[in-house]
Amino acid sequence: MLYLAEFYLAAGASLAEVVARARAVPPGAVAGGPEVRLIQAIFVPSDETCFALYSAQSAAAVCAAGRAAGLEFDRVTRATATL
Repeated sequence: MLYLAEFYLAAGASLAEVVARARAVPPGAVAGGPEVRLIQAIFVPSDETCFALYSAQSAAAVCAAGRAAGLEFDRVTRATATL
């Protein structure tokens, strides 16, 4: 399943750094849970908003992976995408 996570990111922040942190969380490392994989991130500096598309079994798993990467999501919702 796909999930879209939305979160605040300051205009001067580095999207590459955020992505590196998110991808550094080993698969299954979040409390022995299922794999969560970051697919793509999009940053809108003028709105100080970042969107991250994840593949995961649940929104809770995405939130846990975000916390492990030091990210605080404002919203995580189920999504569909053409990849």
